[in-house]
Amino acid sequence: MLPEIEDSKLYPEDTGDSIKKDVDLLVLAAIENTITAQNADSVSAKVIVQGANLAVADEAKPILKKKNIIVLPSYLSGAGGPISMNALFGANRIPLATEVLQHIKMNMDKITKNILETASKTGKTAEEISDIFISEIKIDSKKKPYEEEY
Repeated sequence: MLPEIEDSKLYPEDTGDSIKKDVDLLVLAAIENTITAQNADSVSAKVIVQGANLAVADEAKPILKKKNIIVLPSYLSGAGGPISMNALFGANRIPLATEVLQHIKMNMDKITKNILETASKTGKTAEEISDIFISEIKIDSKKKPYEEEY
C-alpha cells in the first residue's frame, strides 16, 4: 500500500522549500494551493497527504500523477474527525477512549487501503477513486458504531 519508511526526518526551518525535500511522505497541513502547476515538478515525495483543504491545486494533480506520486485527497485525510464524532456520539453507550481510537484506526485503515488498492489496480488517482466511492455510499442512519463495522 504505502511505501515503508526506514528513517524519518523533520525539516522545520525550510517552510518554502519543504515540497522539494526528498521524502517518502509529505504532509501539507497549513495552506491551500501549496503545490501548484508551477512547482509540482519540484516535488519528490512518494505520497502527499493533504491535511489542509485543497493543499494541492487541481492543475498540479496531472503533473503529480505522471510522476507516480500518490495524493490523498483532503477529505480522506480529514475523515478521522467525522469518524471520531460518530464513534463518540453515535453509539448506544459511552465508549471507552481505546474503543474510539480503535474505531477510527480500523475505519481509516480500511477506507485508505481500499482506495489505494483500487487506484493501483485501475490506474486512477486516489481522489478519483474516493469520488467514486463517495458517490456509491448508502448511509443507514440507524446503524450504530460498535454494532457492525463499516
